[in-house]
Amino acid sequence: MSRTVRVNPLLVLVSILFGASIGSWIGGIFGAFVAALLAIPAAGAIQVLVRDVWEATAPQPPAETVATDQEPATHT
Repeated sequence: MSRTVRVNPLLVLVSILFGASIGSWIGGIFGAFVAALLAIPAAGAIQVLVRDVWEATAPQPPAETVATDQEPATHT
């Protein structure tokens, strides 16, 4: 059941900075460290959810139809 998330490195950096700033408001230096560590899996989970919703709501391409341009052969 292993699945690679492939989180964008910019998203990792932004989530660490955001988590550290929110954590420092809540619990000082230790809170910033813990929040920065928790921000990475949270960002990955949010990315997976957004990607799944995006793919579920994307318009589906029309199904390929088999062309029946040839007429059946008749034996006389």
